[in-house]
Amino acid sequence: MMNIGTSFKPYESLKELHKMVKTAQEKVMVQTNTPFSSLTNHIRNNNYHWGSLSELNETLKHFSYVDGFTPTQADVSLVQMLNVGSSLSPYPHLLRWYCHMASYSQAERDTFPEASNNGPLTPTSKPKEREALSMVDRWMLSQLAYAVKECNIAFEEFNFPRATTALYNLWWYQICDVYLECLKPVMYSENEEAKELSCNVLYTAVYVGLALISPFMPYLSEELFQRLPSRTANQPPSICVTPYPEPEEYEMFLDKDVDEKFRFGQKVISEVRSAKAKYDIPHKTKIELTLQSENHENRATLESLIQDITTLSAASNVRVSTEKPKGSVPTLINAETVAWMKLQ
Repeated sequence: MMNIGTSFKPYESLKELHKMVKTAQEKVMVQTNTPFSSLTNHIRNNNYHWGSLSELNETLKHFSYVDGFTPTQADVSLVQMLNVGSSLSPYPHLLRWYCHMASYSQAERDTFPEASNNGPLTPTSKPKEREALSMVDRWMLSQLAYAVKECNIAFEEFNFPRATTALYNLWWYQICDVYLECLKPVMYSENEEAKELSCNVLYTAVYVGLALISPFMPYLSEELFQRLPSRTANQPPSICVTPYPEPEEYEMFLDKDVDEKFRFGQKVISEVRSAKAKYDIPHKTKIELTLQSENHENRATLESLIQDITTLSAASNVRVSTEKPKGSVPTLINAETVAWMKLQ
């Protein structure tokens, strides 16, 4: 063990360390001879609308960077305009951001991507208009409502395995294995309305999922909960005091019709994946896929799930048809539906 000497006093050393950190932080200043509005106008053609340092500080309370959770050129533009002037001590989140940005070298800053068009994507409200949601969004909410119901029944019955099974299925098989994968094309698209809708559904799924799992994994759920942006001003400060989700709150999202249709889509995906394995085709290899069905309802369901089937089956192109394509091998889905894969 290293000998640090008899004169070493941990408490006084910590006090000195805290004093040094505080002194260094108080040296971080912001230029006062430049109106703050000009800083925001300078960033991305006035797409941000902070009227004061307090508003910017409030934004950085919930986000790591001014454009969300990834550093962008918006951060670089803003930090370059902050110089010696008045202290940032009254704005702890802005101060934290500034000190963090100051740690990046210019070479690292040059690699940051351009900012998005609308700033951080924040949850606005609990999804209500189901008609505006995609099939996979409605399916996710329905599965979430089912998990809430199962967990509450499990607590009433003192049935530990029933609760943990429901939570495992929700987080692993539904949120991670399916929903997050289906969201990738949405988030990479330019459809801002679809992004906002899916963002709200994802937020709801994660928020409720953390509340459901908190009795079983209190520390992990609390850590993740603290990283979620606040949806409302009066949102509970800790998952420990967050009301446990009740079935009545989410029963509006239960949708057996959507569950059945999406289950059909999942069967298609599963059969296609199995067929690719049968023909020694790596899962990530893109294939052309034709879904043939004589049943009108089946075709309508498949049409509504084309993007999700394309994503989860790793297909380059998926089309729904009543005709058999040429140069493809068949995979039977059910008595009325066949998936045709083009292997070349």
